[in-house]
Amino acid sequence: MNLRRTVSTAVAVAVTAPLALLSAAPALADDKPSTAAVQSETGEKKAKPSIAELEKAAKEAQEAYDKAAAAEAELRKTLDHIMSTKTPQDMAAKAAREEAKAAQEAKVAAYKALADAQSALAALDESATAEEKAAAEKKVTDAEAAATAAKEKAAAAHAEAKDAGKASDDARVAVARKYSALQNATEEALADRNAAEKALADARKALEEEAKGQNQGDGAKAEDGKAENEADDGKREGGKSEGAGSGVEDAEPAELAVPGKADEAVKEQGGTSGTPVEDTTSSGNLAETGSSSALPQIALVGGAAVALGAGAVFVVRRRKAAADA
Repeated sequence: MNLRRTVSTAVAVAVTAPLALLSAAPALADDKPSTAAVQSETGEKKAKPSIAELEKAAKEAQEAYDKAAAAEAELRKTLDHIMSTKTPQDMAAKAAREEAKAAQEAKVAAYKALADAQSALAALDESATAEEKAAAEKKVTDAEAAATAAKEKAAAAHAEAKDAGKASDDARVAVARKYSALQNATEEALADRNAAEKALADARKALEEEAKGQNQGDGAKAEDGKAENEADDGKREGGKSEGAGSGVEDAEPAELAVPGKADEAVKEQGGTSGTPVEDTTSSGNLAETGSSSALPQIALVGGAAVALGAGAVFVVRRRKAAADA
């Protein structure tokens, strides 16, 4: 008895378990988010700029490039002028060099005069008077003072000429650096303009392709509707032919006189029904409203369980028959 109860319980569980799983499968499938909802959320996160925004960006990029190119061309004129003509810094540097040269020549002359005075003083012998010796010494002293002053003036003139030359070079370098910076700015503005124009062209192309695909889709729908209308017309013509072939004479007069039956006959022969047709163009997807993808496995397990229960019942009966024999 215990064995029979156990086998009966196993058979009941094997039969009811697949049914319970099959009834729960659609509910589990409904919990999954639809592909349309996921695509909608993704589209909102990745919103693309409109054509008007891209056109505005391209216009602003073009204006920035034109401004940078004009500034570069104007500075190029200044740079060419500095490189080809004498600037005020160049004139000042030239004057300083000439003054330094004159000071150097005066220095050389002063030192030569000092050397001559020293030679004259050394040439005096013992017969020279005191007045002659004093005069020679005074010349030496004056030549030394003149040589010292000429030396200092030459050094100052040389430093001034050096500074003037550096100022002239710095002016050229400053303009050249500014021109190089403007060149870089113009190149960047050009790259931005090209990128904006490319983005605008790509957006327009994508819009044209989308419109073209939509037109093709509308044309295909129109062709399908035309084919359906032709099929409906063919059904109506076939219904009329069948009605005419069956013979109106065979029908009873009472039936011909009843309007309601005539309307029903027209509907059965392919006529239109007064019941509104539900819209089938919803946003749902058939693959998303069905059961779970695990349905075949569940059915297979249930079938195996049923087979196992049947086998157990068969074995029990064989044992019982053997025991009775």
